[in-house]
Amino acid sequence: MSGSGPSTKHYLKLDEFIFHNLMTSGLEVHRNIYEGILWLHSYQDSVDRERIQELRKELQGAGIQESKEALMSILRVCSKKGDAEEVEREWVKLILADISFPPLAYIRWKSMQKLENI
Repeated sequence: MSGSGPSTKHYLKLDEFIFHNLMTSGLEVHRNIYEGILWLHSYQDSVDRERIQELRKELQGAGIQESKEALMSILRVCSKKGDAEEVEREWVKLILADISFPPLAYIRWKSMQKLENI
């Protein structure tokens, strides 16, 4: 499953439904659940930034540190929205966390810097 479209919207709805049931039943939500929902949100044509912020707060509230996958999803969302400042903050988090990251992340960051200067 790559890119956005009807299939990712369908999976996002299913994942949000499962996530809601886990949260309301009091079960512990694993890091991979948060990361998967963030990933699905980041691939939507219309990104719900408020929902992404809610998920990040819940992730932090559960005492789970944002992983490379979560940060890359956030980086993708910020670059889609053209938010160069947020892209830079997330990029710095990746660097400071000393997480190995794909070259594509660096390319996106540099692209955002160039767009900011236009």
